[in-house]
Amino acid sequence: MSTTAPVKVLLTGFGPFLDVKTNPSWEIARRLPPSVAGLHGESIQLVVPTDPMPAAYHDIKDQVMALIDAHAPNLVVHIGLDVDSPGIFKVERSAQREGYHQFPDIRRKVFTRAENKTAFAKSPVSLSTTLDLDAAEDVWRSGCASITLATNNDSHNCAKKTKRPEKQSVPVQLSDDVGTYVCGFCYYIALLHLQTHTGTRRAVFFHVPPLETDADIAVGVRVTQELVRALVQVM
Repeated sequence: MSTTAPVKVLLTGFGPFLDVKTNPSWEIARRLPPSVAGLHGESIQLVVPTDPMPAAYHDIKDQVMALIDAHAPNLVVHIGLDVDSPGIFKVERSAQREGYHQFPDIRRKVFTRAENKTAFAKSPVSLSTTLDLDAAEDVWRSGCASITLATNNDSHNCAKKTKRPEKQSVPVQLSDDVGTYVCGFCYYIALLHLQTHTGTRRAVFFHVPPLETDADIAVGVRVTQELVRALVQVM
């Protein structure tokens, strides 16, 4: 990328869903700085909406397209919570067109098969990012090498039965299991809209683990910044 013009990155996070009242994906997004320096001195502008993305299919469909149209980003990073992967930060490769009729969203609605056929009938069954995630993973992991999360592990010392915090390096990895709930729907909409309007699919979905403390959210912010730097590197 040219170092003369800022690289514009659009980042979003989700609001509450299910029993999650405070979603770490939005807590991370809203704490991001307005810009970061790239690995080669690039100026990277981080654009975050004023409000989280509602965990609702129809809102997502409208808002994702509107945000991309309004900001014309060079790169899109949607952040969501993966409740099943404690401690692991994952970037997803692809999203599916169908399956969003199965799980009701926060408004107790689904994206029906009829709606899917009307909206996506001629679209690919699956869409993948056009970014080189394998190359980005190496850069991302290197950038996160010194970042740690505090975890509580049981002590095996019989004389001390309290839980003791230990420092653990942040695990980062690629995945291809974004699912067919609001995360996958959001990702598919972004990939399809970018393909239609830019001819490329420079977007990723970034799954973050449950993060409860301010310190862990701050770690999530750092991991996100390193991911952005890595993705810009492979654009």
